Amino acid sequence: ALSGKMHRQKRNSRSNFQQRADGKTFGIVPEKGEIIAPFNGTVMMIAPTRHAIGLKSSDGKEVLIHVGIDTVYMEGQGFETLVSENQTIRAGEPLLRFDIKAIEKAGYSPIVNVILTNTPAYESVTLNFEDTSHVLQSVTAAA
Repeated sequence: ALSGKMHRQKRNSRSNFQQRADGKTFGIVPEKGEIIAPFNGTVMMIAPTRHAIGLKSSDGKEVLIHVGIDTVYMEGQGFETLVSENQTIRAGEPLLRFDIKAIEKAGYSPIVNVILTNTPAYESVTLNFEDTSHVLQSVTAAA
């Protein structure tokens, strides 16, 4: 869904987003300012400031992709959505573009947080930290 270096998320006390995030979370330090659909599904929500997008896969995974730490304060500057709410999406389809340099210039981290928001619906969630394009494919459904 995004090229870059993956890492396990740690709580960051200065981040409003991370204080509210529920679910299995990981971060990606982006190499390119573009979010690509990680699976076939539907766009469930787009933040008015265009820095976050919620998706639901055709098999029921609910994912929030949040670009940057505290980038809500940029009020949409440097962000461009390429899809709309309730739109059907295909794996590999571009969803959102963002300007990494503008985010950093504004004093924010461009790290992209990805949260499986319906984590409690699954028996186990194992993340593959070796391959950013397939990280959510190792989710096992609850019995």
